[in-house]
Amino acid sequence: MSIFSTEQSSRKGQIHPPRPLLPPGAKSSALSGRILLAAVVTAIVLVWVLPVEKIPATCFMRRTFGVDCATCGMTRSLHALLHGHVRQSWRYHPLLIVYLAGAALYYSVGWWRRRRGLGDISLMWKWTGAGAALVLLLGVWVFRLLAGTLP
Repeated sequence: MSIFSTEQSSRKGQIHPPRPLLPPGAKSSALSGRILLAAVVTAIVLVWVLPVEKIPATCFMRRTFGVDCATCGMTRSLHALLHGHVRQSWRYHPLLIVYLAGAALYYSVGWWRRRRGLGDISLMWKWTGAGAALVLLLGVWVFRLLAGTLP
């Protein structure tokens, strides 16, 4: 079955190009959603199975400059959270829980808006959220560097 219609115009001799039956990007977004879901499930399974001590420190900034990066501790934080150790997760990196709550809120609001026929979240709000997350990440990183509380 083709996703294109082959309708012709009612006027004789005039042929319109095929119209897609699906909205633009519908097929690719479904595929990218499945790939993202598979990557997340794989990461969660690996983090759940591997002990935190076996997770390699692969941070380029730490290996090159000897300074912890802004996301240092996120993997260990996720590992602790998946095992139900919320306080330990917070100590490894306090923003993981905040970012997970923000992501849940973002996707919930997007789902709700699409169900109500209001469309997707506006690009302005997406950039505002991304900018706020970046500023928060850098602020917490500088604070943790100065306070000496990096894991």
